[in-house]
Amino acid sequence: MVGVVKAYSTCVGEGPFVCEWFGPEADRLREAGFEYGAKTGRPRRVGPLDIVIGSMATLLAAGLPLPRALEVTANVVSNYTFSLAVRQVRQDVERGRPMTESMAGIECFPAMLTEMVGVGERSGALEETLDVIGSYYDNEVSVTTARLLSVLEPIITICLAVLVVILLLAVYLPMFTLYGGI
Repeated sequence: MVGVVKAYSTCVGEGPFVCEWFGPEADRLREAGFEYGAKTGRPRRVGPLDIVIGSMATLLAAGLPLPRALEVTANVVSNYTFSLAVRQVRQDVERGRPMTESMAGIECFPAMLTEMVGVGERSGALEETLDVIGSYYDNEVSVTTARLLSVLEPIITICLAVLVVILLLAVYLPMFTLYGGI
């Protein structure tokens, strides 16, 4: 239990994130009262996905077999939710299920990713497909960060302007009352 953090970065909203609750580890943590993440109509899960996909593409390109690449990826991902999801996919792949089917059964993975992995599996170019998807999600992280900064910039400017006005009033108001008393 040491080192487990609440993964509120996976989604925005409230309520349990469905894909986080499977397996004996998740049952034990749920009984201990831990909650991981939240769920809304539009989960924010691009950052961990970028790491999962990039790791998988690199490991498959290096020649590792798929179950071993999934195992290493599950250990590399720092997001507990995605680590559990990748472990579940690995177990299904070792049982003989296609990676696409096992990913489709887990809500952490978006439909587009699942479909692209299916195309990569059927064409025999899974590592190239994962590389393309990884660059797409990497671009999504950059775009999301730029949008957030463009929204925050005016808010910070307005807050600083209000702070400057308050400081000016705090300095000049006593001076005006002093001059008015003369």
